[in-house]
Amino acid sequence: VVMSFHACGGNVGDTAQIPLPAWVLQCGEHDPDLFFTDRPREGAGRRNREYLSIWADEAAALRGRTPLQCYEDFMQAFCNNFHQLLGSSLVDIVVGAGPCGELRYP
Repeated sequence: VVMSFHACGGNVGDTAQIPLPAWVLQCGEHDPDLFFTDRPREGAGRRNREYLSIWADEAAALRGRTPLQCYEDFMQAFCNNFHQLLGSSLVDIVVGAGPCGELRYP
């Protein structure tokens, strides 16, 4: 199982385009600091709408909830729905975050 907490597409060899959920992108319109911003060069840094900044983990900017709360609820719902398969059919879970899922946790 791969739980991707980032957008898909826009990179070399990508054939799929899957953005962050619309409601997350809308929250980012109201609080652009939710998105990762690269180091500024000659002015403001560029926002990356592929993923939320790790610095926003505790910000209650997703309709009053933090990104960590949303991730936890998603994972709990997954476990509740697939508990019978965990450890037998589903033996590995990888969590992907960051640009192109470069932050991966087994």
